[in-house]
Amino acid sequence: MQVSKISVFVLMLSFATLATAQINVPPSNVRLAPPPPEERARQQRIINDRLGDKGEDGMIAGRPEGKWPIPPRSKPDGKPYSQKELDEIRKKTEPEASDVARFKSFLAQSKSGIFKLIPNYDCESNLVLRADDKCVDFVPGGWLYSLRMRSHLQLTQAEWDVFDISLTGDVMAVDGFLSQSVIVPIGDVPIEDVDLQSKGLKFLTEFVPKTKYAEAREQYREIGALIRSDGLVFAKRVRAAENMTYAARLIAFRTPDLIAQRFTSVGGKNAKYLMLNTYDKRCDIIVVMRVVGVGPDGSLTMLWRELSRKSAPKIVYAENEKIGDLK
Repeated sequence: MQVSKISVFVLMLSFATLATAQINVPPSNVRLAPPPPEERARQQRIINDRLGDKGEDGMIAGRPEGKWPIPPRSKPDGKPYSQKELDEIRKKTEPEASDVARFKSFLAQSKSGIFKLIPNYDCESNLVLRADDKCVDFVPGGWLYSLRMRSHLQLTQAEWDVFDISLTGDVMAVDGFLSQSVIVPIGDVPIEDVDLQSKGLKFLTEFVPKTKYAEAREQYREIGALIRSDGLVFAKRVRAAENMTYAARLIAFRTPDLIAQRFTSVGGKNAKYLMLNTYDKRCDIIVVMRVVGVGPDGSLTMLWRELSRKSAPKIVYAENEKIGDLK
């Protein structure tokens, strides 16, 4: 029996209609569940690959452990520093050997260290490098230090402001990128004697950071306006003084897992948010620091010791909020 073309068409249309009916199409107002962790990790790897080409070993090029995959810092005129200049910068930011020897027993303790801050006097800006008295011995990045990474940031671009503490003139600040930090002077107290039960530490240990972006920005402003507690003043900026001991809570927020979906491109300023969790040690630490020396140029030599460490919370952006820093 010969089957007409019309009959075949009707039969195929019936099968197609039946197959379509089997598909469970969610309503337009129903949000799909986020992808599982392994899929999010795969998406992040794709983003990383786009930000930095893979090398012959299959790893992303220029991504040594704990280093930002960005070019070396350039001079104001855009030219890169030579290796000799970079070595000189690194040497200038190192504490004096005599200071290291003087505090040898303290530095033998775990989670302790010594670093040097060289003040910034606004010597460097776009296409301009001042050469007046205060800027003759200017050290790029010498005014920034990351206690979480235990390093200066002078070898990376200035816009990657993932430092924990900075020195401008004689003012120390704890206002690194996407961080909720607070510092308090606790007096001429031996750093070895400070622990989580010391005066001033109660406020730091009990401080609860807001994680919703709008609330975190408001909390940032509140700390900036000074908070008084237990007879002490908690702030984001303090005057540096020799033989003064300071305690600080440094909370470097992590970014949301799916933050890449909020950007239309992965380059420029967006890259900082996309790579933050991968290339920086985003954590929540309490540290105690002591200024043990002040140089003729206003540079500070500081001992420090970590009292506690835990994972940092993730900042939460509402759907209608623009991704940004707390400042």
